[in-house]
Amino acid sequence: MTETVLITGGAGFVGLNLAEALVQRGCEVVVYDRRPPPAPVAGARVVTADVLDLAALDAAIGDHGVTRLVHAAAMTPGPEREMQAPEAVIDVNLRAAASLARLGHRHGCTRLLLVGSAAVYGGTAGPTLDEDTPTRPDTLYGITKTAAEQALRVLGARYGLPVVIARMAWVFGPWEHASGVRDTLSPVLQVTRLARDGRPARLPRPDRRDWIYSRDAAEALARLLLASRPRHDLYCLGTAGGWTLADWCALLAERHPGFAWSVGDAGPGTPVMLHTDSDGGSLSAARFAAEFGPVAGHGLVAAFEDYMAWLDQEDVPATPQEAP
Repeated sequence: MTETVLITGGAGFVGLNLAEALVQRGCEVVVYDRRPPPAPVAGARVVTADVLDLAALDAAIGDHGVTRLVHAAAMTPGPEREMQAPEAVIDVNLRAAASLARLGHRHGCTRLLLVGSAAVYGGTAGPTLDEDTPTRPDTLYGITKTAAEQALRVLGARYGLPVVIARMAWVFGPWEHASGVRDTLSPVLQVTRLARDGRPARLPRPDRRDWIYSRDAAEALARLLLASRPRHDLYCLGTAGGWTLADWCALLAERHPGFAWSVGDAGPGTPVMLHTDSDGGSLSAARFAAEFGPVAGHGLVAAFEDYMAWLDQEDVPATPQEAP
């Protein structure tokens, strides 16, 4: 049976990568987003509507015969937006997730996948974070993602709708663009654009993270969504230690000999905005790997080469200077 999958936030960063991965697996894919994708997605249908428009969402699920759902729509605000529009953050990250569960039950859908985040751990210290590490969110984004996990567990049980949650590490790669709902684009994209534009970059610190390439993230999400019966309802998708943003800059300097970069609070170059003030821990993917195989198919160099090739071919409006 061919699965028909609706992805809320489908025209966003993770959503577009997942749409591509699912189309390649032979799924029918409905990209549901308030904005159209920045470029066509071969083989996918597009519904342009707000995730909070429940009549439109209900119609999209029913009209397209959707069998499985992905909630990838999210607002990832900075401190200013958290203060200025907290209601919008709560509505998209939490209320829309609950509404999707109700509509999924109404239409007889067989699984709901929540694209979660390492933000649920807040500033939790320790070299490795896993599914048993206590959550301590310290931002409105992290709080809403934590609450969405808990709400979907409860609603999924009551509706008889299987729910699976994927906590994502730090994603970078193809299809990242300024969608208006992510206030800080990935530092990887920021330095890459600076290098390609011939401008110097200044990093506050080397920034070690368990970066996960967007195509690897999509492959892992697709496995969780389409698996006949996952053993768990929660999986961390990390890469166990990762590499630093400085490592990426070194590769960029080899590719673009005129690219200059430095580490420190002072000096020339465009300051690169990082997501957090410290590196924090890395997500363990041991549970996922034991059941489905490794998460990361691309190491640092392989991801770099694949991403550079994609950027050379695509014309995606993804510069960090774009206004939301």
